[in-house]
Amino acid sequence: MLTKEQEYQILKIRSQYMGNHPSLDALWKMDAKVKTPAIIIGWLCAILGVILINIMIAGEIFNYTGNFYGMGHIMRVLIDVSPEVGYMLCDFFVSVMGKIGLVLVFAAYPVYRWVLKAREKKYAWEILQLTDQLMND
Repeated sequence: MLTKEQEYQILKIRSQYMGNHPSLDALWKMDAKVKTPAIIIGWLCAILGVILINIMIAGEIFNYTGNFYGMGHIMRVLIDVSPEVGYMLCDFFVSVMGKIGLVLVFAAYPVYRWVLKAREKKYAWEILQLTDQLMND
C-alpha cells in the first residue's frame, strides 16, 4: 500500500516524462493574461505616487532650506524674479504633486483589484472551459 507522499512522488516523476499538456499551457497563458495587466497598472500607480511624493519632499526641503538639489531651474528663476511669488508657486506645485502622489499610492491596490476583477469577469468563461476540458481528459 502506497502512502500519500509516495503517490505524490510517483505522480511528480511521471509528469516529468509526460510532457506539458497543450491545454494546460493555454490555461497558464490565460491566467497570465488576466493577472499581468492588473499587476502592471497597480505597480505603476504605486511607483508614480512614490515619485510624486519624493518630489514633494524635495520641494519642501528646497522651500525651507533654500538649497535646490538639482530639481530644475524653473522655480529658481521664479524665486530670483520675485521671491514671494516664487516660493508661493513652488509651495503650491509641490503640495499639489504630493497630494496627487498620495492619492495614487492609496489608490494602487483598489485599482489593481478593480482591473483584476474586470479581467477575471472577461475571461472567466474561457478559463472555465479550459479547466473542464483538462479535468475530463
